Amino acid sequence: MLGGSYAIEVPDYSTVQEPDPDTEYAEGERKVRESYFFTRNPQLVADAKKAFGYVCQACGFDFEKKYGEVGKNYIECHHKNPLSEQSDLTPSTLDDVCMLCSNCHRMIHRTRPAMSLEQLRHILREMQERIDPWSDV
Repeated sequence: MLGGSYAIEVPDYSTVQEPDPDTEYAEGERKVRESYFFTRNPQLVADAKKAFGYVCQACGFDFEKKYGEVGKNYIECHHKNPLSEQSDLTPSTLDDVCMLCSNCHRMIHRTRPAMSLEQLRHILREMQERIDPWSDV
């Protein structure tokens, strides 16, 4: 059980219909957008990659093993306490970040507040047990 108020809505697939393959969709309109973003410290990210490596700390995915040279030295740095959920400038240390593959990084941010690394690991273990109840993930 996740605990807290992490609710993930499951879509109702009972009314899903195949889309018409000949349907055309208008895309590519250029728009101007002004937005705020949170600056990250590139030295923190570089130091975290040196300290933790390039393997996802949630699922174990290794970009280099999967994609070869193009995946070498690729991983995403996740703030365990996301900057977007903090009110002001906050100092960070290596203890405040972890390395995640793109999919795990997206899944952690599917909830608001973002779920913890431990909660995502729990979900991954739970799902693996459903697929293979005899695995020892």
